[in-house]
Amino acid sequence: MAVKIRNYFDLKDRVMQQVYSIWFMRRMLPLVLVEAVFLGVAVRLADLYVSFGNVLGNFTDMPNIFAAGKFVLRAVLDTEFATGVVVLGGVALGMLFLRHTLRSTQFLLRRFSIVSR
Repeated sequence: MAVKIRNYFDLKDRVMQQVYSIWFMRRMLPLVLVEAVFLGVAVRLADLYVSFGNVLGNFTDMPNIFAAGKFVLRAVLDTEFATGVVVLGGVALGMLFLRHTLRSTQFLLRRFSIVSR
C-alpha cells in the first residue's frame, strides 16, 4: 500500500488513524463481541419460550401505536414468570448492546474526524 505523504500533517493523520483503529480492535471489539454473544443467547432462550411468529402476527393487526403498546404490556404481564424474565432480560441486553455499540462507534468517529482535518 504505497501512500504518498505530502507533509508532516498527512503523516500524523495516517499514523493516528492506525493508532485509533488498533485501539478500537483491541479494546472495544472484544466487548462488543461478548455482548453480541450474550444477546444471542438471550434471544435463543426467549425463542424457546415465545412463539415470535404468532406474536408478530398479532402485533401487525394493531390499529394504532397505543394499541400496540398496550398489546406488548399485556403480553409481557400475562406470561409465565420465567418467560417474562427472559424476554425483559433480552430487551435489556439489547438496549445495553445498542448503547455500547453507539457510544464506541461515536467515539471512534469523533476521533477520526479530529484526525482527518
